[in-house]
Amino acid sequence: MATIIVQGEITQDGKLKVTLPEGLVPGTVEVEIRQPENRTSNLAALLNSDIVGMWADRDDIGDTGDFARQLRHRASRRSNGISD
Repeated sequence: MATIIVQGEITQDGKLKVTLPEGLVPGTVEVEIRQPENRTSNLAALLNSDIVGMWADRDDIGDTGDFARQLRHRASRRSNGISD
């Protein structure tokens, strides 16, 4: 089965609007719909989660950027079989 990707639009009344390229052979097709993720809602969910600011009140960490880099470094060493 040949694959042709076209851009389309889903209307308010639930219909799919697409413009097909010329030369397609009439017959049955399979349609896959991929909608882009709503990045705004993902960002809003992250900002409203407990993750953002979870180190804000800790006085044992110091610079949180440095602390995060150290955690990532240690984690990457462990995943590569290197112990500290």
